[in-house]
Amino acid sequence: MQFLEYFNDLNLNIILAMCYFVILGVLCIIYPLYKKEHIKFLIIGHALIAIAISMLSLRNIAPDIISIVIGNMLLLGGEYLIIVGFLKAVNRKIKYKYLITSYVIFTIIHIYFTYVVPNVNYRIVNFSVFMILAIMMFMISYMGKLKHQSDIPYVVIWLTYLLFILNHFARMINAIAYEVINQLFRDANILKLIY
Repeated sequence: MQFLEYFNDLNLNIILAMCYFVILGVLCIIYPLYKKEHIKFLIIGHALIAIAISMLSLRNIAPDIISIVIGNMLLLGGEYLIIVGFLKAVNRKIKYKYLITSYVIFTIIHIYFTYVVPNVNYRIVNFSVFMILAIMMFMISYMGKLKHQSDIPYVVIWLTYLLFILNHFARMINAIAYEVINQLFRDANILKLIY
């Protein structure tokens, strides 16, 4: 059990934020070489995610408006910008109205489940639903770019986002089926899998 103590949400979020900062650094190095518009979206998206994860790590330290509301808004916004970057990279039409509308609806619902009816599980479901919708929009637009099965980079990106959808479905099922989750690795169901 000693080793498991290091796997708390704060430590995992710090590691994840560091990974996003490294990706951000690589993108900042690449951008001057290619100067492509889609790389700007990827840079801003990764920056927002790195900042968001850092803010989410401050839960119970910083006010809820920072650690829950703004953190999750930046996280979803960063994910949306990465999707826009990928779509711009392959010259696909981007449905900005859909993204902005879904972002505003997500924010309203998220604030509701933070202050009016505080429930972390409903916030997890809210975030996952809007991520799944955005990813599905991305995948449908991206599929049109696949000319044939030998387009390995396109297929890899498409399959990666399919795994993201499955991950968000699993998070939703866990949030709906079980009681309030305080820490991922202190959850009784996760501990049952480990021991």
